[in-house]
Amino acid sequence: MGIVGVILVVLAYLSLPIAGTVAAKRLGGEIQAQTAQLKQSLQDKGEIYTPYSQLPKCVVDATVAVEDQRFFETNAIDPIGLVRAGVINIQNRKVVQGGGSITQQLARRLIPTERNNFTENKENRWKILGYSLALQHDYSKQQIFEMYVNFNYYGRQADGVAAAAQAYFSKPLNKLSMAECTYLGGLPLAPSTYGDDPSGTAAHNRYLHVVERLQHNGYVSQDDANKLSTEKLVFRPM
Repeated sequence: MGIVGVILVVLAYLSLPIAGTVAAKRLGGEIQAQTAQLKQSLQDKGEIYTPYSQLPKCVVDATVAVEDQRFFETNAIDPIGLVRAGVINIQNRKVVQGGGSITQQLARRLIPTERNNFTENKENRWKILGYSLALQHDYSKQQIFEMYVNFNYYGRQADGVAAAAQAYFSKPLNKLSMAECTYLGGLPLAPSTYGDDPSGTAAHNRYLHVVERLQHNGYVSQDDANKLSTEKLVFRPM
């Protein structure tokens, strides 16, 4: 993100209540139409849309820990999260954590032209910002998270976390182990890379990173993190 992007984020953060109201009035109907379209797409594919109340805690914990640890505490735009992600990526010398909040990532998914071919430009930044503010205004955190994991692509032709549970482990969500939830939590960053070779080095390193974030953010103890780090996952053959 360049200086212009930073300025936009700071200005938006300082005026969130007003900006959210304006964005919701302008984009609320468009967002409703896109969510309805994505839900219909899941239904057409025979996939399951899972309400937040039915999501396993381990799915929520793993996703929030690695993607947006302040998700339930902050607004749609989180300057601290952007800085934190940048530091983590520099420390790892590669992108291991997205700079956008879960709300911003959902906004990207809801914009039709961005779903399959996201290109960074000024128009996209404004659109994502508007969608993020509208989502924050009109939906609860639980609703936003629910849409995020149901509309996300997880690799192996799996749209949504319920489809991913079947694609990788041949299980319904409520039968997943903590290790399996941890693996799925790391997929949205690069689903094709990790999904094409789930037992490969890249996927394993991503899994270990999610374990580290779970322990760092207090979701699991050090002992449990050590156990997760050595657990052998059995993947469904492609």
